[in-house]
Amino acid sequence: NYFLRFQIQVGVKKMAEETPAEPPPPAAAPEGEQAPKGVQACMDLTEFPLKNDYFEGMHMLPETVEKIDSAPNFRQVSGFPVFGVGQPTEEGFVKILEKTKASPEDKPGKIIWFNVRKEPVVYINGNPYAPRDPADLHRNINISYSVDQLDHLEKNLADIVTDKSQKNNQTIKVHKDLAFCENPMEREAEEVELKVEQIKGLQNIYDTMRESGFAGLT
Repeated sequence: NYFLRFQIQVGVKKMAEETPAEPPPPAAAPEGEQAPKGVQACMDLTEFPLKNDYFEGMHMLPETVEKIDSAPNFRQVSGFPVFGVGQPTEEGFVKILEKTKASPEDKPGKIIWFNVRKEPVVYINGNPYAPRDPADLHRNINISYSVDQLDHLEKNLADIVTDKSQKNNQTIKVHKDLAFCENPMEREAEEVELKVEQIKGLQNIYDTMRESGFAGLT
């Protein structure tokens, strides 16, 4: 269905063996590498609202499949060290990578993470958000760019979110679907104001995972 087709797009593979109130501080800039100054992104996302990847009822696999709240629809190919999952939270990344180990004491080996999502993602306070076309908030944006272009676009998106939050007292407005609906045009959504504490690009999340003990992640 629509959700599975567009949201469950990430695979993980592990090779065997291997007084007056004080004014608030400025919003934190995105961690890690930022978009190169003066280099124009492949598209302008300034006016694209952000939508939370998470909503009620997004876990759609049978009850017999292990459920990880921060890693929607996590599953494993039976008998193989091959896994699939929807876009996880930052916390969910850690839980997933722990699952690739043969045992809790096992030293993480080589892990290949395939991300075939065709849109940029930004992490705000550890949760993933994606930009949406202002005229079509209920559908993923349909774009086709090279890996390098998308990497740069994600860094640019993090810069845009940082700039907007700094200009709005460390807050930013985001959209969230209230529940899953097969027809995207019938979905109900709400706009909420989010207090921004941390902003990260997806590549920064990967870097954090490597620093957390999964150096073999590529």
